[in-house]
Amino acid sequence: MIKKNHSDILNLLRRFRNKIDSRPPVKQMYEELQMMHIKVRPIQGDINLLDLNNDKLIELLWKLGKLDELFHDEFGKFDPRQKKVLVDFFERMQENFQQQLNKINLKPEQTKIEHFPFFEMEIFKDREKKNRVN
Repeated sequence: MIKKNHSDILNLLRRFRNKIDSRPPVKQMYEELQMMHIKVRPIQGDINLLDLNNDKLIELLWKLGKLDELFHDEFGKFDPRQKKVLVDFFERMQENFQQQLNKINLKPEQTKIEHFPFFEMEIFKDREKKNRVN
């Protein structure tokens, strides 16, 4: 296994930052989300009342998906000390994205309800299970 050095981690993080900052159009992000198997599951409340086509929601889900891809693609390439740096970075980024998600107004524009109902949803990546050969 090839060990990566400190500058490789910084370059990786810089490339990731550039990638999410120069995001594609919303339609392309939506298509990529489908390919990433990102799912939204209601936990509490009526998810049918929400505007799940909200551009900011799609953008943040896309960023979370890209963060997950980067983590799974690159994590095994570093030594334990460097992995800690990556985990810290990923945790901070994920927390930041989650805070931004909590602030998105998913109330459809045509909704006249003054006190919009509370809802809670789970966002996850549907990972296909590999069939085992016996």
